[in-house]
Amino acid sequence: MCRRCQLRRRVAVVLDDGHGQIRPRLVPLFDALCTMGKPCTGLEWLGSKDVVGRLRALATAQVPLTHEGIDSFEASGGREYLRDLLVTHGVLLGLIRFGGQVASVDHAA
Repeated sequence: MCRRCQLRRRVAVVLDDGHGQIRPRLVPLFDALCTMGKPCTGLEWLGSKDVVGRLRALATAQVPLTHEGIDSFEASGGREYLRDLLVTHGVLLGLIRFGGQVASVDHAA
């Protein structure tokens, strides 16, 4: 099996909602990961138990697919990278944080 096919299969397993489907809100992330330029990089990223744990928690709705849900994960660069991916691919609205205040930013506007 080619690397791209391996990546597609792995992403489908990780993002499975527990019923053999991918939550509709996560489909843009699924598509982005499956079509990334270097499938080996995606496979390596999905080799991290922390990454898989975060993605599975979102996929199965154990953690809400919100910024507050993302904040519930242990603070790390990996958590913020995932947040950035979700914002970039339109799964979450962008956030601007300033002086303890938070404002949503719609990238489509």
